[in-house]
Amino acid sequence: MSEDEPQKRRGRKRSNTVKAPVEEVEPEAPQARPRVTRGLVSVLKVIAFIVLLGSAIGGFAYGANRFFVSTSRFAIRHVEAEGSRRFGEDQLLSLAGITRGDNLFSIDLATAEQELSSNPWIASARLTRRIPDTITVSVTEHVAVALAAIDNSLYLVTEDGYPIKPLEEGDSSDFPIVSGVSAEDLQVDRDRALERIAGGIAILRRYERLPMAESYGAQEINLASDGAVQMVVGTSGITFNLGQGPFRQKLLMAGRVLGKLRAKRQTPSIVFLDNQAHPERVVVRLR
Repeated sequence: MSEDEPQKRRGRKRSNTVKAPVEEVEPEAPQARPRVTRGLVSVLKVIAFIVLLGSAIGGFAYGANRFFVSTSRFAIRHVEAEGSRRFGEDQLLSLAGITRGDNLFSIDLATAEQELSSNPWIASARLTRRIPDTITVSVTEHVAVALAAIDNSLYLVTEDGYPIKPLEEGDSSDFPIVSGVSAEDLQVDRDRALERIAGGIAILRRYERLPMAESYGAQEINLASDGAVQMVVGTSGITFNLGQGPFRQKLLMAGRVLGKLRAKRQTPSIVFLDNQAHPERVVVRLR
């Protein structure tokens, strides 16, 4: 061994090989699937039950409705009519669009009431069912008390001046006539025009309570736009110029004058009671 060899060995560095630790990599966790909770399952079951129950109820209701509106057990056999003097039971049914034998539950009561009320003589109507086979028809009718001469037509009118319908063949015409209200008056101020007609009828009613009305029935009352009134009574057509109200005292005075003239076998053509300055004065024009 040479002298230089130990030196070489001493100068040579010892190297150690170190193995790197293997890095441990955790495996990727599998993606979690959505889990249906027990609460959600319960809710879904309840919803499904409700849907099924609703379908069952709907089917039952449909079947029940079909039974009620088609079975002859509820066919109309009895009719009770209330409030009508003009129409009989079958006439009221016909006006309502109903016939005996119709199913009680197949009738649309609101529509039937509208059909009845469309008749000019019927002011209001109400229909009710009574199981198993009875329908009640209750009506309120208009009552004509006078005729209103409106332009060239006559209308049957009620106590409050409401025009029921035009006078037609077959209608009773044994009523006094109220004149002086035009179609234009009704168009411009209907409430005021009806009020004037009603006021004329009120004067007629007052006259009818007087003893002279039995011998001299009221024929016509004319209403001027300024409130003055003229009345024609008796078959001979005696005219009372009443002027403006109040009318009660003037009618009483007219009655006394007629009584005195009748005792003398005299017939007036016009009795003037329209002197505003001297309302106690009466002027008579004889025939």
